[in-house]
Amino acid sequence: MHDRHDLRKLFRAYKRSASRLRDVREEPAEDLALKFSLIASRDQPAKSSFAAGPSVDRHAALLRPFMATGSHLELPSVWATLLSTGAVTQERRAQVEDAFAKADSPSPGFRSWSVNVYLCHARGVRAG
Repeated sequence: MHDRHDLRKLFRAYKRSASRLRDVREEPAEDLALKFSLIASRDQPAKSSFAAGPSVDRHAALLRPFMATGSHLELPSVWATLLSTGAVTQERRAQVEDAFAKADSPSPGFRSWSVNVYLCHARGVRAG
């Protein structure tokens, strides 16, 4: 079981990372733009290109603590810490876990796609 000190430490780390992320998100939208194009015609090889705004790589790097499996700031880890401290009532736990299930169920393909886009940027993978 985690103690209150662990919870304070988690909150400080979360706020610090979220603040840095917020700074990037407040930049102009075009700096965070992702553009993909695909050109295909009969008897010609398909051509694709991918362009990212100048802040996309920084944004991806700042998202890493929130999305990396096993990170102390990834949602499952944060949730487990909250539960282990006793900070969440059983009623609230049921409500939140129901909300998690609903959030994942309407479009699981989209969720997987968004995580894959993040992982491509975080790892420096480029299409082209």
